[in-house]
Amino acid sequence: MPAGPPAPCSTPTAASASGNAAPACRHLSALPLFPVAGLANLCYVLFTGGHLHLLGSFDPAVFVGELASRRIQLTQLVPTLIHAVTQEVSSRAEPPDLSDLTEIVYGASPIRPDLLERAVTVLGCRFRQNYASTETGPLPISSLAPQDHDPARGRLATAGRPSLGWEVRLGDQGEIQVRGAAPLPGYWRDPDATSRAVTADGFQVPGRHHRRPGAAAQRDRQGAARRAARAVPGRPGPARLVTAACAGAPAAGIRTRGSPRSASWRVPGS
Repeated sequence: MPAGPPAPCSTPTAASASGNAAPACRHLSALPLFPVAGLANLCYVLFTGGHLHLLGSFDPAVFVGELASRRIQLTQLVPTLIHAVTQEVSSRAEPPDLSDLTEIVYGASPIRPDLLERAVTVLGCRFRQNYASTETGPLPISSLAPQDHDPARGRLATAGRPSLGWEVRLGDQGEIQVRGAAPLPGYWRDPDATSRAVTADGFQVPGRHHRRPGAAAQRDRQGAARRAARAVPGRPGPARLVTAACAGAPAAGIRTRGSPRSASWRVPGS
């Protein structure tokens, strides 16, 4: 569903969104530019005066070749593509030179500890997870910093802490609500969907439109968010895992929804 462009962001917020990307950093993307992941990669480059090399599609061999030949420093992927890149690099008789690769930013799901360990060993770079939605624009709502990717810290199942410029809270039904850096101006020619997605006090509920629930989470004692499973009404099959960042979440965590038109919520593993 098309949404209007997010409002311009402040310089400090933009700087935090781009992680540790240095000025004139070389980026590579094989993701579409219209959803949040591809849009974010483009904006990192604009924020830092870098160079973005775009690929029309993802092919592991081509992607790894571009990483090496263009001496790429930062790229954005999802865990399944991280797995594919790791497999491609480790399968080559002569390993490619990826010594310039500094950071991989990823989203869409948490990363498995075994995949992270192997990717760090094979690719030799740091990792950062960003949580966002297309409606909130290219700025991450929360981020799991590279130092929190140590499996011993027990934070890989979280989406980290709220980013600079965002207020994050839980609604009465456990839905993530955000307000701040890039407010949603509205869904294109759909005032009803807009009114469902924005609360009276200006908090946005990412993903809540056309009677679909938003994402849910619960907060751990360190302030990092734990993932929750979302069952989409009218869609049979396993629930979809989502991640989120929540400050001030109640100790009870996720509640169960009773409305027949709403999704049922559960804590993974329960």
